[in-house]
Amino acid sequence: MSLKLSLCVLMLGAAVVAHAETRVRTVGSIQYITYEEDGPTPGRVAIHDNSAIVIEYSSGNGVARPYERAANGQWQAGAPLFTVPASGDGSQDDVAIGNGFAAVHIGSQLRIFQRSGNVWVAAPTEAPIAAAHGLAISGGRILVARRGCNYDADLYQKSSTTGVWRVTGKIRGAVGECNNHGALLDLDGDVALVLNPGEIREYHRNGSVQWPQVGTITPPAGVDFDGAAPTSRGGNP
Repeated sequence: MSLKLSLCVLMLGAAVVAHAETRVRTVGSIQYITYEEDGPTPGRVAIHDNSAIVIEYSSGNGVARPYERAANGQWQAGAPLFTVPASGDGSQDDVAIGNGFAAVHIGSQLRIFQRSGNVWVAAPTEAPIAAAHGLAISGGRILVARRGCNYDADLYQKSSTTGVWRVTGKIRGAVGECNNHGALLDLDGDVALVLNPGEIREYHRNGSVQWPQVGTITPPAGVDFDGAAPTSRGGNP
């Protein structure tokens, strides 16, 4: 794969700076990573500190590739974390990084990685994770949309004794079509938001495996929530 600095597909390093007078100034990108026309096609990307993971597509496969920011400020591509047959156009794939963990969903497979020094190491799971579109990380938990018919999701957490990731929470959503549609969602500590048809449902952890629904966000007149990703975090989008 050939990489060069140019104005093209994938940008890492842009920032927005707010001033005291409430004006906003966009700070230009410090680097571009370019993919050649005959090379891999980039998809979803996630970044934290000096590490990024990009889902790339090439020859019918989906590839999870890590990037590291070197001492000179340049991003260096690493060896793929894993490669699996791609499914569809890649629009349902996901990647998330947070708190030293990464979760990558390509096709029907989701894999978890843990940061060790300057590399990502595959983390063991209690069973293979079959995921749908919808992924979020907060604290030591990963929220994953469940495959199947409904707008359900599972919460994964690492065992403090075995180090194995397993399901510690479940979210039950509305009944839907049986096409593995998944659900747009977000997680912030003990609070989860999941987009259901026409509404966003709020769930809280209460100590049991099943997280109960405690609230509903309904759109005002003339607003359609379908397709809009919810967020449970403060600040600007």
